[in-house]
Amino acid sequence: MQLYISSLIGLSMTAADAEIGVVQDFYFDDQTWIIRYLILKTGDWLSGRKVLISPLSLVNKTGKPASFIVSLTKEQIRNSPDINMDKPVYRQQEIQLAEYYPGLDYWGKVACKSGVANTSIVSDRQIIKKVFKKDNQPTADLHLQSILHLTGYRVHATDGEIGHAKDFIVTDDAWKLQYLVVEMHKMFRQRQVLVPVGDISRAQWSNAEIYVNITRSSIKNSSAYP
Repeated sequence: MQLYISSLIGLSMTAADAEIGVVQDFYFDDQTWIIRYLILKTGDWLSGRKVLISPLSLVNKTGKPASFIVSLTKEQIRNSPDINMDKPVYRQQEIQLAEYYPGLDYWGKVACKSGVANTSIVSDRQIIKKVFKKDNQPTADLHLQSILHLTGYRVHATDGEIGHAKDFIVTDDAWKLQYLVVEMHKMFRQRQVLVPVGDISRAQWSNAEIYVNITRSSIKNSSAYP
């Protein structure tokens, strides 16, 4: 099922034994467009601390959720590695996080009470794992990007600017981004269209710009955002 990221932000998350907070953002890998983490903002019970939650921990992995349910306990989350998300996330912190949760191999398979993770999620994480091995250095994970941070980025076609990033569409089976939702400029009637992430050639994070290797005309005639 295809889900709009904007419809998932703000949903509550429940652990195996209690409600734990709300989903505030998503981190994805900009090389594979795979969602790596849900960013959970905890409630007063953990002083509003932000926590990284892997989609592998989700119990309700498919279908449009009214809320998220994870196989973790409240105590597990309370004692998880503290990662300051106001700074870049380091690979070593991600390894510590994966090693902390029982049964979760780093970007590999998970075996927990809720069962084995969806095979497509596991397969995609093996791709990320191979990329990681090529650059196993004690540095920030520069390919880990915030979806909220991209909202509002200017979108450039091969022949000029077309609009700005409005939303993303993700598949719930593999938690992989499929489409960028572009809100076009007034000169294009300000309608919203879908652009496959495979057509994104590059993003300039410092300049808040996304470049796609298709023309304005192609974008204008692409699928409309419902």
